[in-house]
Parts: sequence; structure tokens; C-alpha cells
Amino acid sequence: GSECDREPTLGDSMTDEDDQPRASAAAQDAAEAIRTLNHLTLGDDGLQYPGDVYSTLGALSTLAAGLPQTFQQIARFLEGQLQDGVISIDAGFEFDGDPLAAISAASRALVIDAICAVDTLRAALDRAQRAISGASFAGPTVL
Repeated sequence: GSECDREPTLGDSMTDEDDQPRASAAAQDAAEAIRTLNHLTLGDDGLQYPGDVYSTLGALSTLAAGLPQTFQQIARFLEGQLQDGVISIDAGFEFDGDPLAAISAASRALVIDAICAVDTLRAALDRAQRAISGASFAGPTVL
């Protein structure tokens, strides 16, 4: 088969106990990666030069660029589950007994609000990256 027919290879942490890929595990891995990035950018170890910042901002912008597709696909999954009649809303929750309202609200939040927030984030990251595109290290050379 072609490259497009190939199944993606996922790390062990992105699978459940039955070795099936799970979106929630991949999202948890992404959250852990951000926690690690937060620790690395806290001190002097994770960033040494302006170029490190430039590359980090570019990678974060790329990460953000992928989120709208994820949000749209999650909304599409929920809408499919609703159409199949397999979603109910438990008593005591905001949309108690009204899965249509719940899924509509979730879809709007994902495909409108979250994507608009991502667009704002990407624009800010791109502005920051452009602003330092000419920055270089001017300190003493350390061997």
C-alpha cells in the first residue's frame, strides 16, 4: 500500500489497556508535554539563545494550527453519536435530559469559540516570532 494507507504508529502512552489508540491518552500526553515545556522555560536550562525562543514559538504555533481540526473532529463525533441516539445527559447536569442542547452547545464552543481563540493565539505567537526573527546572541562565547 501507499504511505496514505499506513496505520499511524503511536507511543505506548497513547493507548489504553487493550493497546487501542485513544484520543484522551494523546491529549494527556500533549498536556504533559506542555507541563514539561513550562518547566524548561522557567529556568536557564531550556532556553539558551534567542534562536531557541524563535524555534519554540514556531513549534507552538504549529501545535496551535492543528487544534481546529481536532476540535472539528470531536464536534463531528459528538454530533454523530447524537444522530445515532446513543447519548443521554444524566440528571442533575446543566442539560439534564436534553442531549440535543448539550451537543449543540459543545459543538458551538468547539467550532466557534475554541477555534477563534486558537486563531488569536496563533496570530500572537506569529507576531512574537516575527518580532525576534532578527535577534541573535551577543553575549560572551562559552566553550
